[in-house]
Amino acid sequence: MTSPSPSPNLSEPAQEIGSQDRAKLLDLFQQRDLPGGTRLAERLKKTYPKSLVLWVTLGMAYDLQDKTAKSISSFEKALELAPDAQDVKHKLAMAYMKAERHVDASRLLRDVIEANPDNTEYLAMMASSTFEEEDYETCLSYLERVRELEPDRVDAHVSIGQCLVALERIKSGLDAMRKAVELEPD
Repeated sequence: MTSPSPSPNLSEPAQEIGSQDRAKLLDLFQQRDLPGGTRLAERLKKTYPKSLVLWVTLGMAYDLQDKTAKSISSFEKALELAPDAQDVKHKLAMAYMKAERHVDASRLLRDVIEANPDNTEYLAMMASSTFEEEDYETCLSYLERVRELEPDRVDAHVSIGQCLVALERIKSGLDAMRKAVELEPD
């Protein structure tokens, strides 16, 4: 009698996809056959259940097809395989935001920002997420950091203006919007 196979040990290194399977998958996506590539990736996950690349690829493919729940599920599996992968946390946070799960997105983004405090893309995403949570003071602090790092970033000035208006600081909000128009008059 054989013993049952052990459950996967996620502390082991992630599996690599075989070169032929990787070539087929890449070919389908390069041909822009998103449904075909997704179907192949779904089949391959049975063979390579611990392939980080495969789970991230599935998450991105589902996201492009607006299958947000499946995208989230794939990115969550990828995060199980690589709990410290900042890029995976970022992609999962984007999927959570798409699903309007802003509290979950903010939780991940805090970790990502802690590891990358000067990444303005992450800071702007966190600002957007906290704005959706109606936490305008926190949103403003992230936006001010974006503006500090990129003083000529028009969308930061616009977002600061919106946030200040939401905080009923109308004059300051209008000043921020004027600055955005000065930076990009057209």
